[in-house]
Amino acid sequence: KYAIFPQQVGRFDMPALSVDAEIIRHQGGQRNIWGNRFKEARRVVSKALQVEVLPIPDAVKADTWLPAEDVYLSEQWSNQALQVKVGEPLTRTITLSVKSSTVAQLPELSPPMPDGFKRYPDQPQLHEEKHPDGLWASREEKVAFIASKPGEYEFPAMAIAWFDTHSGQQQRAQLPAVKVYVQAVDGPVQAPAVPMTSE
Repeated sequence: KYAIFPQQVGRFDMPALSVDAEIIRHQGGQRNIWGNRFKEARRVVSKALQVEVLPIPDAVKADTWLPAEDVYLSEQWSNQALQVKVGEPLTRTITLSVKSSTVAQLPELSPPMPDGFKRYPDQPQLHEEKHPDGLWASREEKVAFIASKPGEYEFPAMAIAWFDTHSGQQQRAQLPAVKVYVQAVDGPVQAPAVPMTSE
């Protein structure tokens, strides 16, 4: 199996493939005068194919071009209750999984965060896997967040735009907004001193 990724628009000819083989002919156990079984040389040839590569649709921005058969966007938090104290790290792991893509095609995730946090990202983890139904690529980004003030914060929703090669339509894989509660080192959660805004 081969996964082929075109690099330019146009019509391309895929040449036929051929295999040369020797076929043993069964004739009741008969052999030729040299004591060998009868063999027949044969060449098997596939059909030549023609592939037409279409341009990126005008409605799609080139910087968000991610053609795929399917896309999944998921997240995990180190503290499922989403409650931490000032100075404690809260780790968010976001994974983007794409069918019929390579890791080189996957965009950086860079999720937005509210003011009042510092971020400490790890190196992204990239994986490619071959499955019977095709090639899967994934990108995992893990970021530790540390709040400097107590309060209630909202991590904005994020989305990855992608192009569905089956339907020919632009799609979006999304994660909802998440509220995180930061408690003072000693004391209950307090409202933030100023309104929180996204980066």
